[in-house]
Amino acid sequence: GFGFFGATEDVKPQSTFLSLQLGTLAQLLHPTTLSRINNSGLYGNTYSVASVMNDLTDDIFTADLKSNVNLFRQNLQTEYVKAAAAIVAAPGGYDNASKAAALATLVKIKGQLATAASTDEQTKAHRTALTFLIDKATAVSK
Repeated sequence: GFGFFGATEDVKPQSTFLSLQLGTLAQLLHPTTLSRINNSGLYGNTYSVASVMNDLTDDIFTADLKSNVNLFRQNLQTEYVKAAAAIVAAPGGYDNASKAAALATLVKIKGQLATAASTDEQTKAHRTALTFLIDKATAVSK
């Protein structure tokens, strides 16, 4: 009954969902994608990178600000903050408008977390970790 050869028999939905979430974020926040959005603003597009990131932030965080955050959304929120922080810190690859939008996103999220409410210890720990990641990323940019 214990011969799993280093693997466990339990289902791993967290890994499956995280993989899907990471793939989606990687596509949406890829430097080429963000650059194309910025460049298209020069010939008619009115949906800026700042607007894209604002909408992503709202979709990823707003529903959870007054409640507990489930594990799938904790992973998504953490990866999104890490991605925005990586954009801010990237020495190259991202244009200045994308870096500015990412920095504004981190500041917005930190403000939202400051007013978020929950009695769940895991949610509190999650939000503390997000605030730490944001503080670390924005300290570099100061």
